[in-house]
Amino acid sequence: MTFQRYGFLCRHIFCVFNNLDIEEIPGKYILNRWKKDLIPPDMRTRKWRYGESSEDCVRMGNELRFMVDVCVDIIGKDEEKLSEFVEKVRALKDEIEAAHPSSKSKKHEQLIEQHLGVEKPSTNEIENPSVLTYKGCGTTHDSRLKPLKEKLIEEYQKPKRRCGKCKEMTTHDSRNCEKKKAEKAKAKAKASSSSSS
Repeated sequence: MTFQRYGFLCRHIFCVFNNLDIEEIPGKYILNRWKKDLIPPDMRTRKWRYGESSEDCVRMGNELRFMVDVCVDIIGKDEEKLSEFVEKVRALKDEIEAAHPSSKSKKHEQLIEQHLGVEKPSTNEIENPSVLTYKGCGTTHDSRLKPLKEKLIEEYQKPKRRCGKCKEMTTHDSRNCEKKKAEKAKAKAKASSSSSS
């Protein structure tokens, strides 16, 4: 059931292989979706995603990587042949680096330009955006902007007392009572209207 659903063998089959002295998984149990060569070399991920690039160079580079992978898979269990293959590849690498000494001294900016396919401009015409006010990390109690929900919770948790003006149990007193302020504003408006008449 596991093989039919997910495509890999369950743990019990390895006990059967062990009892039958089978050291390698038979090829019929290895589906193509688990193999390295499922995707053809010409369809693999590009090394340079942006900018201009030669399609032939990309294709040959992918094909070269694929061939190296195949060679490693073939001789992966033969230590002598694998060591010989590594020496040949290392010698070829040293030969290429000797023929192109400038490639080893590329700076970080040059690698970025090669990857993006554009050169860095001499002048910066785009400035960083202005810094906006944010909540902050709250190193002190009042050093950050509190959201409305937090303000309401703190207001609700304040001890209640009876206002001498509106006679209600609330967090304000008679000095900053809204009812008192409204009466003052009404009286002021009435006084100004009577004086103008």
